[in-house]
Amino acid sequence: MNEYWKGKLNDGAITCYDLILSGLQKRIETIDCKGASQEDISDAYFAVYKDHPELFYMSNSPFISRKETKLVGLFSNSSVSTSVRATNIYDNRTIEKCRNEIDKIVKSLSKNQSEFDLVLQCLEYVVLNTEYKIDNQLNQNAAAALCYHMSQCSGISKAVKLLLDRMNVFCIIVEGQASGNSNQMEPHAWNIVQVNGVYYHIDA
Repeated sequence: MNEYWKGKLNDGAITCYDLILSGLQKRIETIDCKGASQEDISDAYFAVYKDHPELFYMSNSPFISRKETKLVGLFSNSSVSTSVRATNIYDNRTIEKCRNEIDKIVKSLSKNQSEFDLVLQCLEYVVLNTEYKIDNQLNQNAAAALCYHMSQCSGISKAVKLLLDRMNVFCIIVEGQASGNSNQMEPHAWNIVQVNGVYYHIDA
């Protein structure tokens, strides 16, 4: 597993990244980010969102709050605390069910192949087992594609990264614009992989 987007953060956001990642792994709903700026928290949250598709229960709409406490007395003082609330989009039972299903998928895939063939295998699995469907935030995570077999580009790219992470193949999620059916530029997500030292854009 690689944390490419973490490496693009400033020092303050990296601290937030570690706090947010730890909190999400423990399924803590409100994560204390100390006195970090709201911008650093937002940047860190979405870096975790792209680096860790195994946290498929992450909401793509975090709520960031800032609280300032003033102490009045002989020595006046004030402190600022910030936190992010990330309500899980699946309940605990569903999370465990999806984790077990994803483990079964990973075990069913062959790992004794070249990097090229590992990428091809994972792409084929996702393409053949996922219906492209735009609906809501439940279609924007890896479990939507791997467990419920319907997703949009954001969830499909996360599913590809999750599988390739488990195969120890370098893979990141990228976001940008692509030409849709109407020939209009639209938001899109896909992957970049490294195969034999060469980087390729891939789009499942």
